[in-house]
Amino acid sequence: MPLFSVIIPVYNTASYLEEAIQSVLHQTFDDWELLIIDDGSQDKSLEIAHKWGKISSKIRTYQHPGGANKGVSASRNLGLKHANGKWIAFLDADDVWYENKLSEVRKIISKHENLALIYSKADILDTEYSGQVKKEKYARGIPGLLEAPFLKTLNGISSATPSVVISKEVLFKSEGFNVTFKYSEDTLLYHKALLFGDLYFIDKPLLLVRYHDLSSKNTISEQTSIHARLDVYLELLHFKEAYRYRSAISYKSATIGMERVWKYFYKNPLKYSSVLFLAFKKIITARKMLFKHKILSFFLPFRILVQHITSLIILLKILQPLINF
Repeated sequence: MPLFSVIIPVYNTASYLEEAIQSVLHQTFDDWELLIIDDGSQDKSLEIAHKWGKISSKIRTYQHPGGANKGVSASRNLGLKHANGKWIAFLDADDVWYENKLSEVRKIISKHENLALIYSKADILDTEYSGQVKKEKYARGIPGLLEAPFLKTLNGISSATPSVVISKEVLFKSEGFNVTFKYSEDTLLYHKALLFGDLYFIDKPLLLVRYHDLSSKNTISEQTSIHARLDVYLELLHFKEAYRYRSAISYKSATIGMERVWKYFYKNPLKYSSVLFLAFKKIITARKMLFKHKILSFFLPFRILVQHITSLIILLKILQPLINF
């Protein structure tokens, strides 16, 4: 049984897949298996995966029944079913690990017993338009170990999925990826996972993540993106292990979850009125959300306005000596 099971979901990424596979093969720590999950690719992705499976016995390829396309969440879940490792590491087919990725994670695992999730910074390569546009560090957090992290990270988790390593036991307790989610399915899973153990953030980049025209962030609907945080909280309310935090999650639904919706509505009321209406419909029909927080979501614009006015008053008090001078 290897220490790490690496899962790569693949859908029409033949241009990048070999580089991703080689980045696993070149790891300085080699106690791993690689599971490539083809999600109904129509290019040469499956052919490439089989080729590398013949080169290394540590690489195995799987497909959905009938070669169906079921999405990235279902593909990662399929990989999880076949994984033998104690820890599950995710890598996307168009991204690349640096050679010290697994060795750095192993050092952390050997020092801490109650870990649920480990993640690191990532270098971002944006190739949406033509060639390399930017390279920057991505992911934020408190460096090192964070104990009892659920409430401390409830505002959000800034991470790239290919940087994440999760305990296999915790993944099963968290019920894997929610296949009904088209966006932020990883964020939902992380919140669930942090109910079962500690969090560790490695404050340096261990991988390169590509953003391009086929990236998930560029292919989802705008409405899905705007509702993403709200949907995560509302779904989290239905997870039985999170029930003891029901009030905190409900409050976040009404505030952080709705804040992005309101901001878009302010930008263009005519265009985003239907988005706002649907968000309210979700909140009104959410059985697990507390009534007082449902009411709060309607008055959130006034709350935001009061915050801005308060900030302005504080700023004026700070500047008053300069103004008088």
